[in-house]
Amino acid sequence: MNITQHAASRSSPPRRSDPHRWWARAFGGMFLAGAATHIVLVATRPSSYGSFADGSWWPFIAHAWRSVLLPNIHFLIPLLVIYEAAVGLLILSRAYRRIGIATAIAFNAALILFGWGFCVWSAPVIVLLLRFWYLESAFGHTNGEKPAGHVPDPLCGASLGDIRPAGPALGDGIAPSLGTSAEPAARSTSAACDIGEADRTMRPGRDKAG
Repeated sequence: MNITQHAASRSSPPRRSDPHRWWARAFGGMFLAGAATHIVLVATRPSSYGSFADGSWWPFIAHAWRSVLLPNIHFLIPLLVIYEAAVGLLILSRAYRRIGIATAIAFNAALILFGWGFCVWSAPVIVLLLRFWYLESAFGHTNGEKPAGHVPDPLCGASLGDIRPAGPALGDGIAPSLGTSAEPAARSTSAACDIGEADRTMRPGRDKAG
């Protein structure tokens, strides 16, 4: 690898890993599987939705279910399918994962309104989703700040500051243009610095002798 390729590989940002991919696959797959289940049920057994809200704690929820959803089941259930599929895809993505987690929490919180059976399922799921949200937030906060680079002086190794220039360093383009390797160029540069330092040290003695 020559100096130019090394500088290019050093300047390219590393790929961010996904430490929570199994969380995303579990919850994203769960919502995608729920969407597929609704497709099968609404196509083969739409009557199975008739008793869905019978265990609700509030009678008006069961009444609204029977009077609004059941007559329009072939229109409203496909909307539910689209919603669950979108939540699953958002969770599986990287850029919009926390939006998917938030909508998944809201969906499971709404299921609690339909009675104890859904509460037993939704309460642990909400706890796990909150944990997932915390892990994603902590990971994004940790990786949000980029450490500043430290650029050495191309001649004598002194620091030029904490901001790395956009182009390659001055020493990176010298060796390839002369057809030599980087190691002899570095040795000659160090020797030039040593000679200059020795000359400055001996200059007062020469001045007195003169």
